[in-house]
Amino acid sequence: MLGKCFSNPYVRRLLKPLYRLMYHPFINKLLRPFLGHMQFALGAMGIMTPAVGRLEFRLSDGKRFYMESDGYDSIINMLYWNGLDSFEGETIPLFIKLVSRSRSMNIIDIGANTGLYAITAAIENPSAKVYAFEPHPGIFKYLKNNIKTNSLDNITAEQSALTNHNGIIDLYIPAGMYGEIEHKIPTTSSTLKDFRRSSETITVPAIKLDTYCKEKNIKDVDLLKIDTEGTEHIIIEGGLETITRDQPIIICEVLEGITERFLHELLSPIGYEYYWLSGSGLVKQETISGHSDKNMNYLFVTQRRKAALLELEIKKRE
Repeated sequence: MLGKCFSNPYVRRLLKPLYRLMYHPFINKLLRPFLGHMQFALGAMGIMTPAVGRLEFRLSDGKRFYMESDGYDSIINMLYWNGLDSFEGETIPLFIKLVSRSRSMNIIDIGANTGLYAITAAIENPSAKVYAFEPHPGIFKYLKNNIKTNSLDNITAEQSALTNHNGIIDLYIPAGMYGEIEHKIPTTSSTLKDFRRSSETITVPAIKLDTYCKEKNIKDVDLLKIDTEGTEHIIIEGGLETITRDQPIIICEVLEGITERFLHELLSPIGYEYYWLSGSGLVKQETISGHSDKNMNYLFVTQRRKAALLELEIKKRE
């Protein structure tokens, strides 16, 4: 009944000026104690519940970090209103365990977006060097700002797309509408054409992981996190020399019907094993098989790094 009311064009026109005000930083801060209780009503209007400004988050060990948001970042909104376990809740705790151990000294976040994983890694392991790649110039500004906001000097942010060649590449940016409020900055992009409905194509710098590691003299990559909207296998192809040499633990999104076969063909000869990050722990898979539900991430590991999982008492289901 409520959804039908808010879908009425006349009602939406009346409410439009009001919910635009929610994106004003000062007004949003004043309304924030009440907005959390309005998520159902706002969802019925087809818009996100925005959290705007400098937002504080607390990790399970009590450490804090901050993210700057204009209210259009769906991931940050979700985390702010529903907690850190509301987005990839099966992955972030595992990621924190892996980065917090002293041996994870070189961590590469590919598809860093506004910096959630990179910032978490840098805070949990101040001795580590974190390399964060985000090709979209608008999102990259937020990434850089969030690094500065947290006073982190152990993150190197790169506005480049990792791929299987050096030079330039087209980046496809999807159209985004939340109710009648248009995205200022997209929360996702891909170098894979037609992956999602796109409204804009821009050209961005491109580099291979192998090339980057040689240029930066990165001798041992310990951990890779890859989430690039359908091009994960292309990135691994461009970093195969490094991955074969270092055999890092890889946390990777696997998209059903798009990337499974290519990932398997690249990683199987190196000796990687595959674990699906289910809601109840790591589940051993003989082959890489995507899942259509919200748990789309995998952990890839070789025998060389497998002992680290046992040391950290990470739950596995064979």
